Amino acid sequence: MIQEFSVSNFRSIKTKQTISFLPNNRIENPSDVFLLVPVNDNVRLLKLGVLYGYNASGKSNIIKAFSTLRHLVLRGNDKKAAVNSYEPFLLDDESRNSPCVFEVIFYIDGIKYSYYLEITREAVRKEILCGYPNGHKTTYYNRSYITESGISKISFSRECGFSSNDRMILSGNTLNNNTVLYAYSRTNISFTIFDSVIRFFSGYVMPEVTPDVNLSAWGTRKISSDRSDVSFYESVLKKADFQISNVNIKEDTV
Repeated sequence: MIQEFSVSNFRSIKTKQTISFLPNNRIENPSDVFLLVPVNDNVRLLKLGVLYGYNASGKSNIIKAFSTLRHLVLRGNDKKAAVNSYEPFLLDDESRNSPCVFEVIFYIDGIKYSYYLEITREAVRKEILCGYPNGHKTTYYNRSYITESGISKISFSRECGFSSNDRMILSGNTLNNNTVLYAYSRTNISFTIFDSVIRFFSGYVMPEVTPDVNLSAWGTRKISSDRSDVSFYESVLKKADFQISNVNIKEDTV
């Protein structure tokens, strides 16, 4: 579950903007069972967030920013000379030459994580992955960019359990224009936390839905490939009162 997402210096967004799924402090009421979902014994998050506002007020750019972050984690550059999806706020002399900044706080199996990323066109300037097992903060890695030498410095915590050879391989495979998580996904190194975070971005965080996306075809493929999802879709249709009791996929053999 996502607790909050923040972005600054991206497209029309200059100063930090945050969308949060934390409920406000209020008296509990029976409708909470429909509005909130527990992620652990101490935290409940809103099931739904809504962005609304005037046309051209930046709503789509919030979604675009999160999609860009997802892409940087799951899809990287294969060459050093390739450029990132760098779109800073251009109507300011300082911001147009400053990094785009993304940060997401989320939960996996009840454990809180935070991921922070700064990028320019040529390089990842800063990248930090933290976890909070047992409520205590652990920085799994901290990456910074040294401008003078044009290289990245990555510090891994002991909790990663990497050997010196693992650290050398992962650092060497992390191009300046790629995230550490993307580089890790292309190595033969294993660490459960990194695997879980990558699965979160690939399996839980959905790609950006644009008017060009064929959701009907996507839904059909989803149900056909995993029949266990059918019961979920049927329950949603029943709650929406569409008078639909079940869903079946009939494959054309012609």
